[in-house]
Amino acid sequence: MSKYESLFTQRVIEVIENRRRDRNMTIDDLCAATGIGRNSYYNKIRGDRCFNTEEIDAIARVLGCDPFLILEEASAKAQIESDAQLAKKAFARMQTLVAKPGDTKAEQEAYEELP
Repeated sequence: MSKYESLFTQRVIEVIENRRRDRNMTIDDLCAATGIGRNSYYNKIRGDRCFNTEEIDAIARVLGCDPFLILEEASAKAQIESDAQLAKKAFARMQTLVAKPGDTKAEQEAYEELP
């Protein structure tokens, strides 16, 4: 299990990796171009450590994009997932509160008589 489990951190890693793959760049190539050690990079994409802003800036330059775009894309993905999780929990809670058989014998009998 990784140390950094926030949706945002996971999405930053995902965005970096997707952009690296889109450019057909190997991890070794990215590490050489950014000066980030290979082991350090692997620790970061596993979530054992976090990328710092200097590293995100260097990665973005090598990948040909603005570092703010990496963070913005990660933020948008994390928010969408967070909203979806919240909606799922709310729906599950709502299901437990509505249209269920009665808790008392009289309520149960009335429920069973419904068409």
